[in-house]
Amino acid sequence: MAAGLTVKEENVNNFRKTFLHYSKERLKKVKLVQTIVLEGEIHLKDINSRFMTFLNKLEPYGPGNMRPKFVIRNVIIAGNPKVIGNGDHLKFKVRQGKTVYGAIGFNMSQHYEKPIKGCPLYIACLVEINEWWGQESIQLNIRDIKLSGKSYD
Repeated sequence: MAAGLTVKEENVNNFRKTFLHYSKERLKKVKLVQTIVLEGEIHLKDINSRFMTFLNKLEPYGPGNMRPKFVIRNVIIAGNPKVIGNGDHLKFKVRQGKTVYGAIGFNMSQHYEKPIKGCPLYIACLVEINEWWGQESIQLNIRDIKLSGKSYD
């Protein structure tokens, strides 16, 4: 949600002071909690070219039609997570049963210690096609990671 307003240049400083004062008074009483809207739960075995074709039919994505995010419960880290980029991104593979997919968490390197190998996780993610050096693959774009005991319910 967004809003806009017009303020005359000579009133900008007064507006800024009033706005900051009002915000400090009101926001300190409110606990701000980030939420992620999830479209539903999926399993890794359900992700395939048919699923990707279905997601493509939902395009175009934008402010009124955001990319669907899903929860995938009880995945296990397969292999060793890596911090990549400028130390900001987390790259790893997840396994659920016999199915394995690559995953990336942009600006999520703070979660590096969280995905304990062998420990079931819940992940909130986008499912997308990654193109790298001319190769396409299905990839999970991670939005959040929780240890299995902490629910998305």
